[in-house]
Amino acid sequence: MNEINFASLSISLHKNLKQIEEAIYKSADLKRRSFTIDSARDAAILYIDGITDTINLQENILKPLQELSKIRNLETIVSESISIIDVTIVTELDQIYLALTKGKALVLIDGMTKGF
Repeated sequence: MNEINFASLSISLHKNLKQIEEAIYKSADLKRRSFTIDSARDAAILYIDGITDTINLQENILKPLQELSKIRNLETIVSESISIIDVTIVTELDQIYLALTKGKALVLIDGMTKGF
């Protein structure tokens, strides 16, 4: 990995994705799945292939997010739509790098300075 960046997430999904991918040297193991929430808001899930449970990711995170009809805030999304117990809201890039290397997935939504 590149030098760890202790910066906070940006409001721009594109900028966040670029920063994370560059910090992990665009590893072939880092996977990104882009999708749309609420018919108009871009989002992405990042995970490390081989250490993240992709079936769990699909059923308990991606599917409920794609079914959202209205986004209020990230905390509401997590509490009302995500059926995984171990969810942490993150704002710092160093938290994200550490979580990804432990097999966690990261959800980022354009316009939000937090992820989970």
